[in-house]
Amino acid sequence: MIDQSVVDELHDALGDELGEIFGEYLAQLFPQVQQIGEGLVQGDLERGREEAHSLKGSSGNLGVMGVAEVAADIERACREHNLDAARVRYQDLLSCAEATVSALNAKGFFSANA
Repeated sequence: MIDQSVVDELHDALGDELGEIFGEYLAQLFPQVQQIGEGLVQGDLERGREEAHSLKGSSGNLGVMGVAEVAADIERACREHNLDAARVRYQDLLSCAEATVSALNAKGFFSANA
């Protein structure tokens, strides 16, 4: 779910600033997930693809690989015009996002909105 080697590399490079970065990530995680969901509910595959692509990138850059992988699946399904597959993976994304918040909180990272 979280690639600790990426987190360690980021910590070595950024020090305490990493906490702020993860705080912003956590603050934006559910709004981004919601944007994907809204696009899929409306049948807007381009919006779903764009939002999933953005989430995939930010998550991957921080080593949050579980979210990045599910977002990549949603992006792919949207690009392939497979709305049903995107909606199925969206449900997985909700669960994965919840688990990610818990895992990051356990590592001492908390939402900037908390």
